[in-house]
Amino acid sequence: MSGADIAAEVSAALAEAAGDTGDGQQAVLIRPGTPQINPWDDPPGEPTETPVWAVAGAYSKNMFDGTLIRAEDRRVMVESVSPAPTTADKLKLGTVEYEIVRVDPEAPAGVALYHICQCRR
Repeated sequence: MSGADIAAEVSAALAEAAGDTGDGQQAVLIRPGTPQINPWDDPPGEPTETPVWAVAGAYSKNMFDGTLIRAEDRRVMVESVSPAPTTADKLKLGTVEYEIVRVDPEAPAGVALYHICQCRR
């Protein structure tokens, strides 16, 4: 079984978990368009939205330090998508849009199976 096959199974499991738990859901990964650096450049590009399966949870209280991890931060497990989420992206869970503060891919053997995103309002 290849890494891509395992990543597909993880995505299917996240979709199933979304239906079985209250924390799972279809989320939207929002990638900003190309910026306009100079006034004579083309207008900024439109953001692209990619639907992804995600399971959101809270960080445990002993992890809060007020700086790196705050009480309002969410820990979101996101299926592996291409292109991978970055801190320049946003993640929309329901009607709430979150900044992605940190992304940790789970990538044994170099193939991302899923990503853990630290999200903040």
